[in-house]
Amino acid sequence: MKNKLKKQLTNRLIVVFLLILIQLLIILYSIFDISGSYTINIFFRVFSYIIVIYIINRQDNPAYKIAWCILVLIVPLFGGVLYLLFGGRKVSKALRMANLNYEGIKDEIENTRGILQQLYSQDHEAYKLFNYGFNADGFSIYENTNVTFFASGEEKYASMLEELPKAKHFIFLEYFIIEEGKMWNKILEILEAKVKERVKVIVIYDDFGCATNLASNYDAILKSKGIKAILAKLNISPDEAMAFGDDTNDIPMFKLVKHSVCLGNGNPEAKKHASFVTDTIENDGMYKALKKYNLI
Repeated sequence: MKNKLKKQLTNRLIVVFLLILIQLLIILYSIFDISGSYTINIFFRVFSYIIVIYIINRQDNPAYKIAWCILVLIVPLFGGVLYLLFGGRKVSKALRMANLNYEGIKDEIENTRGILQQLYSQDHEAYKLFNYGFNADGFSIYENTNVTFFASGEEKYASMLEELPKAKHFIFLEYFIIEEGKMWNKILEILEAKVKERVKVIVIYDDFGCATNLASNYDAILKSKGIKAILAKLNISPDEAMAFGDDTNDIPMFKLVKHSVCLGNGNPEAKKHASFVTDTIENDGMYKALKKYNLI
């Protein structure tokens, strides 16, 4: 019972919710404490109305703008302050567009600008849409490509089971939510098989979105599966393998192999699961570990 209660209290969603709630209470207390002054009260209300005008004129998702406008207008006393603290927090345009200066994608960017010029004369509505994506976030545009539309998730899943085994070089999957079950487990089997074939597999998922569906260290579990697949391909027993790591996401990997080494500047929890703790990376920790096991 105690362990179950402890698990619930330390759930990531509950912890995040409590921290946000505490922060909001502090903000509200501070605002109401000074709102007794008529002048300050009027100032905050006018400030919130200015914020609403600013939100309306932002180039942003309409649903996002409406939600914030409603919140600010319902509670004008502190709505504007809330928006400054939590709303509109995006990477600056300067930082986003800085990515366009990388040498490796200059040709791609020039190609995008050329396509935009064509769209301007051919389909002005399409031009406005793609031009917004390019200017706002640096999204590249491609032509002469093939796109398959799936009317349902079932159709897409069937196609994935057919196409994933055909991958020769890489597989890239990105989802907001992943949940273990019949569908994902089948895909995971295919991914493990492709890793054995030396296909590069990258899986990206939203950790917060999966907070109630996956283990908090699921990224580490996937990592250990990849290592296990490689060992099987090379016909190497886990007892013959050595793993180096420095953080908690390396723990499943440590458990997989016989010889696990944690660097001296690593996470204390990771050190508990390692068979040997070496020196820091700056002090040739990896070299010293290899020497200890007579590998060099």
